Amino acid sequence: MWRAVVVGLLCMASALERRRKIAVVGSANFDTTYAVGAKLPTAGETVVTGGAPATCCGGKGLNQAVAAARVGDVAVEFAARVGDDAAADAVRSALADAGVGAARVAATAAAGTGLGVVLLEDGGEVLSVVVRGANFAGWDGGEAWDDLVAGASALLLQREIPEAVNAAAAAAAKRAGGVIVLQDAGGEDRPLDPAHVANCDDLRPNLSAL
Repeated sequence: MWRAVVVGLLCMASALERRRKIAVVGSANFDTTYAVGAKLPTAGETVVTGGAPATCCGGKGLNQAVAAARVGDVAVEFAARVGDDAAADAVRSALADAGVGAARVAATAAAGTGLGVVLLEDGGEVLSVVVRGANFAGWDGGEAWDDLVAGASALLLQREIPEAVNAAAAAAAKRAGGVIVLQDAGGEDRPLDPAHVANCDDLRPNLSAL
């Protein structure tokens, strides 16, 4: 999905033809997926699987950044918070492999790297649990975003980090001028601040919100 969104962004305005940089502020998780067979468990039910779990890096922010990098001919800069742990090493390695700039991916001692546990049904349906970790505890509220959005075509945001971080980044993009702000409404279900929405050029609801 995010590849299609980013391709669309790159065609939205002439400014995107002039400036080939995308900034992303968001979440980064270390995910473990368990294949559970024909059906997902219901409340109180135990499902047994013999398959080995699969691990990868995810989180809506990291997924946005990697999808943007895969478009090609665009520099992607990603800002996130991780813990001081092995999961953070995996996140940094995944970003490097994807060609995503990660100078603003900072480690915090306040919490571990965000984690995702995914149960995958044979038909593709999933059930997931996300542990916030550093995605919420790692921000100090005083981050400056002007350097990140400077020269960017677009800023991509989602809702797996504190709302104040999204708002500050979007406000910096508006100050910079010419930066398209795309807010993915997916993530935690919480009210959207009208003042922040006013700084967003594109607001995309999650499938479950439709």
